[in-house]
Amino acid sequence: MKLVDASSAAATLGRKGGSVKTAAKAKSSAENGKKGGRPSGKLIAQWSDDIKVGIWDNESWTLRLYADRAILKYPTVKWLGNSGSLDHVGTRITGSTHSALIAIAAEETADVADYTERVRELIWDYMD
Repeated sequence: MKLVDASSAAATLGRKGGSVKTAAKAKSSAENGKKGGRPSGKLIAQWSDDIKVGIWDNESWTLRLYADRAILKYPTVKWLGNSGSLDHVGTRITGSTHSALIAIAAEETADVADYTERVRELIWDYMD
């Protein structure tokens, strides 16, 4: 059997297993619905700005804000022995920092100003 055939067979089995409807799955879905169901994952706000990392001048960080979390992606230098290479890291932000970001997003929406600098100051400690 070729590798492609095995992958195709696994995909087919996965589809069949996921499409099975049982009383247990229906009960589980109903219970999750009572708790509010799956989070929408709707993006509230997004900020990004340029940043210099080591010898790399044209890099940028990005912060995506959701109702329950914020995801920060930023460049960093990854050291292996004596040589460094560019790497990108993702960090999840919750708690009081997330609440402060929600407040900044509300202010930015209300007065249509750019609050990227305030966001940068708030998340700076999360970047290496």
